[in-house]
Amino acid sequence: MKKTKNFKILWHYLKDEKLKLFLYVLLVMLTYLPSLVAAIFWGKALEYLLLKDLHNFILFLGLWEGLYIVFYAILQIPRDYLYNYLELKFMKNVSLDLYTKLVDLPSVAFEEIGSGEFINRLYTDPDRVMELLAKLIKVICKFIVVFIVIFICFKISIILGIEILVFAICMGLISYVFFPKIKKMQENIKKQSDEYVKIATEDIAGIREIKSLGIKENIKDENLRVYGGIDWGNNDGGDDTVITIIDENGKELEQAAWNDLTLTASITRMANILKRYEGRINVIYAESNSIGRPQIELLKNAIPWANIQEKNTSNSSKAELIMKLQDSLGSQKLILKNDPQQLNQLTVY
Repeated sequence: MKKTKNFKILWHYLKDEKLKLFLYVLLVMLTYLPSLVAAIFWGKALEYLLLKDLHNFILFLGLWEGLYIVFYAILQIPRDYLYNYLELKFMKNVSLDLYTKLVDLPSVAFEEIGSGEFINRLYTDPDRVMELLAKLIKVICKFIVVFIVIFICFKISIILGIEILVFAICMGLISYVFFPKIKKMQENIKKQSDEYVKIATEDIAGIREIKSLGIKENIKDENLRVYGGIDWGNNDGGDDTVITIIDENGKELEQAAWNDLTLTASITRMANILKRYEGRINVIYAESNSIGRPQIELLKNAIPWANIQEKNTSNSSKAELIMKLQDSLGSQKLILKNDPQQLNQLTVY
């Protein structure tokens, strides 16, 4: 019943293109003609080959090959052209009709069905209806072919005809049982796809509005994941302990350095900074060279929830990291805060 309704819709929107629709149906049905006639031509060609009749052998061999060239190559051009033309015409008529109806819809309709779903249905439904038309034609043609094959089999041998008939019935039962399940699965996939397109389209529309209003920089996303980096100093006034926090977009959120605290006070300050990002921190990379390892253990005890990974550095690895840092800053993959002390340290490197 649902397919019949779809075909009525197709006929309604293509009623001004009856001739082209008829030609398309005819061309599709003709594609099944080689399946019926080619075997006869091939059999005749072999028969004349055995009789050493070269002229008729070449004639029927040419007819056999010519069928496929004409129906699967030459006639494919107008068949594809008519399919594309009818699909575009159908889509245009549906679009105009849908647009007219959308204008008259109450606002609550757009709350229940998003504009993204409207757009997705607009582009997918016409294609599905045209695909149903092609499937209907193929089913009719296959039924005719099967009927002819069964008729020929019974004419040749009753036993062969019965075998083919039993096989056809078994295949029909299998199709009757499993095809509805496959179709239901496809419908569920289509429904989920419509939902994804709806959400994506509405999100993109929202982003466009935000950018057009120029309020992008005023948006604070507290859900972005953050990463931490720690470089331990000896806290004797000559070497700084530094902690840096960046988000997943490469934007520096916080940077602190000190060299005048005791070990306990330094760990406490470090832990207090990191606690402000609890629940958002993905990983903290801490230098583990020399004095770094015992300080990492103390920090782990202070904030046991944090994922702290040790990094052992050398002069060569530091040089490589500095090169990567320069590349990230040049390509703006890393955006640092305008901190004069930090910029002076980078200048030294």
